[in-house]
Amino acid sequence: MKHISQAINSLKQTKIININLFKFTIMKQSILKLLLSLLLIVASVSLDAQRFFPSVDTYIEQTSPNTVENTTNSGKLVVRKFTNSERITFLEFNVGSFNEQVSKAELCLYFYAVTNSGTETVDVYEVASGSVTNDMTWNTMNGNYTLSAEPVASLDIPSTPYGWCRFDIKNLVNTIAATSGADKKVKLALKARTTALLLNFYSTESAYPHYRPFLVMTPEAGLNLVEKSRTTAAQDGYVYNSTVDTKYDEQRLLINYYKSGEIKQYRHVNLRFNVPATTLTETNRVTVKTKVYAAESGTSVVYLVDLLGINNLDDAENVNNLTWNTMPTAENYTYLRSHFFSMDEKTNESNVEWDVTDYVKAQQVAGKTYANFSLQVPEIGSTVGLLAFYARNYLNADPLTTNIPQLIVYGPDTSTNINPANQGKIKLVCDGNNLSVTNMDLISGQIYNVQGAQVKAFNTVPSVDISSLSKGIYMVKLEDNSVFKFIR
Repeated sequence: MKHISQAINSLKQTKIININLFKFTIMKQSILKLLLSLLLIVASVSLDAQRFFPSVDTYIEQTSPNTVENTTNSGKLVVRKFTNSERITFLEFNVGSFNEQVSKAELCLYFYAVTNSGTETVDVYEVASGSVTNDMTWNTMNGNYTLSAEPVASLDIPSTPYGWCRFDIKNLVNTIAATSGADKKVKLALKARTTALLLNFYSTESAYPHYRPFLVMTPEAGLNLVEKSRTTAAQDGYVYNSTVDTKYDEQRLLINYYKSGEIKQYRHVNLRFNVPATTLTETNRVTVKTKVYAAESGTSVVYLVDLLGINNLDDAENVNNLTWNTMPTAENYTYLRSHFFSMDEKTNESNVEWDVTDYVKAQQVAGKTYANFSLQVPEIGSTVGLLAFYARNYLNADPLTTNIPQLIVYGPDTSTNINPANQGKIKLVCDGNNLSVTNMDLISGQIYNVQGAQVKAFNTVPSVDISSLSKGIYMVKLEDNSVFKFIR
């Protein structure tokens, strides 16, 4: 509120808006409402992660100054720095054509054993050049690659407790995502900094596949999108595979994964939405939005929850009534997105928004009536607590409340002229990197941020290059006193 008021005052003081006080008051109220609504739109578009498993994961060992060998234990990854001996772990992730900037990128490894007590700092380096293979040896690695001069991430790992280690490699991933090409690889080397511990991590070939390493990348929010439509779930429910075959109820959607010895227990949440009636285009983004409201039980963190599309589910099948025996088999699911849940999110309400654009578009193209989804905790840990999501009938909630499961369609922002005198006569066109105005061949004016500071001026040009502006909300004032807002 303070910043918006300052912006308006600054605009007034510099004579950007040359109208009388009454009109200025009306305009100030309109801008205030508009910018507040835009800020809410920007905050709402938060899209969740994609998970990648390694195409290469191996470690190599130098057992003495003159002896080299490649490990014969494919089930583990080892990191150690010791006198006359070193073990280095290598990982490679092929992230395909992923080209979005990320707000989070984490390398996740499950640490399970050490040889002595203490704390070791593990550094993650980028393999800046050369190849990484599963059959590397000490001799071949030295000739095949170079590492980054400095670590891209570091983590202090104590000997206890065992559990997941999460290395923040956001900056590296954003650099790789910005490169061209459809075959992008994140290549990493893990090295111990001191001589404290012999660290063991589970590899992809481990006997415990739920502990295998992976990379999770969360795209940045799409700040140039606004909400076009929103619908609540047509059906929702959960199934339980333990003492009873189904435990659907009207109020809650429960999810968990529990493993003790050979005993496994699951709850899966199922959601069904009507496919949007309006044809989805390349400019649309579609999300499923859910909300966690409590941890039902347990103290351990639900580390990761996957959203999957359910394929080939008959329209006549009510997902409310699915039982464990009638749930689709594994080949009928398509992995879409993932979300981390922290301890705070288990004890406080937390919104989760999953990007399902391509999946919903595919259902629409195929002429489907519904798009069906399943929330599941994958087998990547031993025991997790129980999460509760709001159900569509929770306490007779308002149909469009943000608490209950919804399908939201976003589209590009259509910039609005907020000068009533010129409303409808001219229109600002923003294509992402350039601004132009309909019915005006050449334009002159200034661009201001929401704090009222001028960030760009232009004079007698057909369009304005805004590629250098940071993402955010701006106002542009033309020489005829037309004032527009736009989102970069």
